[in-house]
Amino acid sequence: MDARSPRHSRSSAGFILIYLVVAMALIAALAAGVMVLSTSSATGQVETGRQLQAMHLAHSGLDYARAHKKAWFTDMATKGGMSFDLGGSGLFMLQVANNGDGTFDVASTGISGQSTSFEANYETHATGYTPVDDSGTPGDPSDEYPTPTEVVDYTLFTSDTPLSVSNQGNVDGSVAGASVTLGNQVTVTGSVRSESTVRLINHSSIGGNICAADDVFMENHTEVGGEIHTQGDLEVGSNEATVHGSVYVAGNVILRNRARIMGDVHAGGDVELGSNNSLVAGNIYSGGNVILNNAATVVGDVHAAGNIIVNWGGTVEGDAIAGGTVTVNPTGGQVNGSRSPRMPSPPRIMPKPPKSCGAVAMPKLQTFFSDPSNNVTIGWDKDSAKPLSPGTYGALTLGGQNRLYLSSGDECADPCASSCVDYVFSSVSAGTQPDLFLDLSGTDGACNPDNPRDFLTILVSGDVTWGDGMTIQVSCDGANYKPFDAADPKLAALVYIESHGSFTLKNQSPWFGTILTKNNLTFVNQTKLIGSYHTLDGTADTGNQPYIKYVKSVFADQCWD
Repeated sequence: MDARSPRHSRSSAGFILIYLVVAMALIAALAAGVMVLSTSSATGQVETGRQLQAMHLAHSGLDYARAHKKAWFTDMATKGGMSFDLGGSGLFMLQVANNGDGTFDVASTGISGQSTSFEANYETHATGYTPVDDSGTPGDPSDEYPTPTEVVDYTLFTSDTPLSVSNQGNVDGSVAGASVTLGNQVTVTGSVRSESTVRLINHSSIGGNICAADDVFMENHTEVGGEIHTQGDLEVGSNEATVHGSVYVAGNVILRNRARIMGDVHAGGDVELGSNNSLVAGNIYSGGNVILNNAATVVGDVHAAGNIIVNWGGTVEGDAIAGGTVTVNPTGGQVNGSRSPRMPSPPRIMPKPPKSCGAVAMPKLQTFFSDPSNNVTIGWDKDSAKPLSPGTYGALTLGGQNRLYLSSGDECADPCASSCVDYVFSSVSAGTQPDLFLDLSGTDGACNPDNPRDFLTILVSGDVTWGDGMTIQVSCDGANYKPFDAADPKLAALVYIESHGSFTLKNQSPWFGTILTKNNLTFVNQTKLIGSYHTLDGTADTGNQPYIKYVKSVFADQCWD
């Protein structure tokens, strides 16, 4: 499903419901092939009810067909057609034609009031439909992983520890962690992957998908632009917390007051819609019970292996098909389609399971040795050489307000070769307000991230600490420098630093390029970062108000395999 923007304009749930119902009616009118309605003389009210029921039955038939893989379509095409009796609610008939190119044409006819004077028929079509391949081969849109499976495609990544993006953070790209928490007013434009839970705090948003091995919690006014796949439960919080795609949940789904899911709900357990305008804009497929409370609405159909309960003020616009009972409050609950209790599967449709997040290979630490006898110490308000000669050193110590010049070395066709490493240190410690100058011109002044030949690679066997208020300047000729956030952001692909200890950027200090650290990764408040940021065994703390723009590292892309 296409992910929608998390910056979706808000309006009342009632307006949305009216809009969706009208839109569905228009789409049905355009997409349907031939609608045949034959009724005997009867009251207009009964006649209209039968026609609507026949329409719902026909669309239920298409939903049932779409829940199957290619082998089922092939078999149905050889049989010519099949009828599915829903008892007193009517039936739908399916006819499938094999087009010979991997696509199929499906005709679904709903029949309500069969063999009575009020019989009504409705036929609709799906032309050129491509079902899921039986092997689930990679590349099939229905079987793609919901989040990236290459570690280099993540802006922020922790392997074994929690990842927390603090308040008012802005992350361009995707994030992954042992667990993931997004603080107040945090925006992640990509997707979120978690080995356990995902929690979205108030007013945080995700532009892509969520894939989680455990529960997903969405608090007030949070948004997910794509789908949610979780092996645990899903709780969508109050006050217009919104999922713009469909959700696939192994456990239970709870929508609090005024929560909205704009796609379908697939749940292995129970589904409960809270009071005060909670909304599911698609269908619900539940392996347990489904409960609608006051002013809760399902625009499509409800399929439940257990019971369906529509309390006062709850509305199912489509059909209610249950393996158990269908109970509707007689004074205020509504099911506008057919009610079909004690239905087997088929024709009742079971939920689809959540997709796997897929395996992600860990970043690869490099093997190298520093020279503890070759320390570099630069006193307060002093400059390094221009540049500091590439080489193997011990500790690099900057007293404060220093200017450190680093340069990419000779041209390298293979950035992974040990001869291409520019700087090796045992540790880096910089005092307050250091100025870092990065010369990416190399030997030929190429400085071309689209055809990289010169890289700036820094390997550190211990900890790295940059003091508060650092500035970074970038040059492509070794003479003229620009502030890093005014330079071409693609140049960040050429800069790589790796620490086998911990890495710390103090208050308001930025970074340009990729960071890999074995232990903790700490950014103090108001950090601006262009590149990608990874830790193997430690925690990642972004501090308040981080701004992080994703640029894929050439070194990581070629050397972490």
